Amino acid sequence: MERDGITVLNPPELIRWNHDKIYLSELAAKGVPIPETIFLAPGDNLDLASVCASRGWTKAVVKPQISASAWKTECRTSGVICGPMLIQEYVTAIEIEGEWSLVYVHGRFSHAVVKRPRSGDFRVQSEFGGQVQETHPPARLVKFADAAVEKLEFPSLFARVDLISDHENIWLMELELIEPELFLDLLPGAAARVADCIVSELSRQTYTPFKKRQVRTEGMLEARAQAHPFCRKEDEIPTKRAK
Repeated sequence: MERDGITVLNPPELIRWNHDKIYLSELAAKGVPIPETIFLAPGDNLDLASVCASRGWTKAVVKPQISASAWKTECRTSGVICGPMLIQEYVTAIEIEGEWSLVYVHGRFSHAVVKRPRSGDFRVQSEFGGQVQETHPPARLVKFADAAVEKLEFPSLFARVDLISDHENIWLMELELIEPELFLDLLPGAAARVADCIVSELSRQTYTPFKKRQVRTEGMLEARAQAHPFCRKEDEIPTKRAK
């Protein structure tokens, strides 16, 4: 599509970056907290029981680097794991608080849901018995998600920031930019906002491909706000790793 000049929203550069979960390591390097994670390279393997023992994990979540909807995602304590895979410390807050999904349209927070797993499971997807409901996230979660979206190399038309939190920490689980469920049916006006931004982006000029963001300036923010009345100008929000 990129070669043929077909308009794609989000931009191809962002889609390429987001399709492999290795992007989480890049966001972590930029100061966005994620669960303790091992990125197991292709051809490598490790003994999970040894990893859990050495790191003090009670159990681990094992998932492919390229996957969606919890495909081949398991909660385990033992076995030989062969890369490419992600091995993450299991965060028990998923059982209590669930997973928060904050939806962004043109860099601005739009709405949120909380997804909870069924009893005895950790997967929040509906196909595994998870339940979802519209919610109003605490301000600290919105600030965290704002900062994560700001770390993107390219601006996004839409994004979904999946978080887990306890009373002290917040962790980024995924930053979905390709084809995330946006839960537009749960909040009145959400679908119209997304549609308006799509029309605005397509009509702006004759569509100019997104350019890599270098420095965020006042002039850029003002131009963006004028082109997209739905979008607001926001202050920079510093991000620090959770303790």
